[in-house]
Amino acid sequence: MRKAWLPTISLLVLVALVGCQKSEAPKADSTDAKADQVVTEIPSELLNEGARVFGAPWKTEQHYKMTITGPQSQTAFLVRRAEVKKVGDAVRVVFTNIGGPLHGNTDTYELRPDGVWAIGLNNAEFSQAFITLPAEMKPGYTWTYKATIQQGGSETILDVKAEIVGKADVTVPLGTFKAWKVVTTGSSTINGMTQTLKDVIYYAEGVGMVKDEMTLAQQQGSNSVGTTITMEAVPAP
Repeated sequence: MRKAWLPTISLLVLVALVGCQKSEAPKADSTDAKADQVVTEIPSELLNEGARVFGAPWKTEQHYKMTITGPQSQTAFLVRRAEVKKVGDAVRVVFTNIGGPLHGNTDTYELRPDGVWAIGLNNAEFSQAFITLPAEMKPGYTWTYKATIQQGGSETILDVKAEIVGKADVTVPLGTFKAWKVVTTGSSTINGMTQTLKDVIYYAEGVGMVKDEMTLAQQQGSNSVGTTITMEAVPAP
């Protein structure tokens, strides 16, 4: 049972971490000849507000504690190791998860002039790239996204809305930050099973995501079964 549950949770964790915008963005070309150009410094034109809030992905590692409470509770420590390359006019950041239930999974983003774009999450490619954070962060700004993701014979259909609430103080094991608060609400349907979700994410400028608290609820008969997944930034050991 545990093995069947964790892939579902891990996909939802990573998908719900991102906001999604209705845009006709070109798909990333993974065969781009320039993809082998390793980046040691992010070009200034790509260091917009969204990229700074996204953090410093060119740093080697980011460390998190993940706590799952619900029918199958557990705690794990995760490390995201970054590889940064130049792809055309964008900078691609590929995170590889080290340790815990997400070990070996990769998440791919691109820094572009109009913000940070999600290319693929949890080893799955999106049919269309979408914005994670806009170039200009404005309280009250909202955006929506609908998408279908194919992964390992499973189909996930997302229907979400994201809102930049504003800045808020948040304390995690890594420290106390005045971070941007982004709230995502909507639903995720996996192989016909629909779950509602609410995801509250805190991004600290120059650090990246410092806290993510997501609540999932699935209706089973007359009962609603809920799971909460919390990720908090922790110091490197």
